[in-house]
Amino acid sequence: MAKKIINKGDWFLVEIIERCEPVDSNQKQDLRRCTVWGNYHLINAPSPDKAYDKAEKLGKSGNYEFTNSDKLKMKWDSNLSIDTLQRIIYAYLEKSPTVKI
Repeated sequence: MAKKIINKGDWFLVEIIERCEPVDSNQKQDLRRCTVWGNYHLINAPSPDKAYDKAEKLGKSGNYEFTNSDKLKMKWDSNLSIDTLQRIIYAYLEKSPTVKI
């Protein structure tokens, strides 16, 4: 059975972008290739600022470096999406009454 979350302005949707690429990749090269995707998270916080801080902490917790099977040093890097802050503010202003998960 689905749980109901009653949103009293304290639930926020954030997108955390995760990227995996070689540590020594050329950051200035516009056409470089790497694995990238976004993960959505529901954050419970008393304000948009606190929601953003929690999302930022959650994203940073996934950052790490490793050596792959080809002996190439790689890194996982997480960032908040550009529109995360807009989503947080919109959710706060709208205060949707009920979200089913």
